[in-house]
Amino acid sequence: MISESLKKASLEILILAMLNNDDMYPYQIVQNLIAKSDSKYTIIAGVAYPVLYRMQDKGYITCREEKTGKRRTVHIYHLEEAGREYLREQCGDFFEVADLIKAILNEKGGRENWFKAKM
Repeated sequence: MISESLKKASLEILILAMLNNDDMYPYQIVQNLIAKSDSKYTIIAGVAYPVLYRMQDKGYITCREEKTGKRRTVHIYHLEEAGREYLREQCGDFFEVADLIKAILNEKGGRENWFKAKM
């Protein structure tokens, strides 16, 4: 399982990546995250809402309402061009940090040897 702090730090970029593929409602986003991570990244839809609202306030995404029955309405989120640009920037930062972490961890001989090393 992925720690809560890593989930919190990565949720924004993952939501943007999901919306880069298609417009979605929050439950779809959460289910896709779970499916694509083989259930290693699990959250409830309620956790996604504050992130969605914050990104909407920044103009990265927009929301439209769709009726799905007589009384039910769902909120569908769409990635805007400002969000695509922000996602590109965040991906660049992510890969730079990931490469740095890999380089430092590989000094111990990679994943297999890291946990055997004396600390």
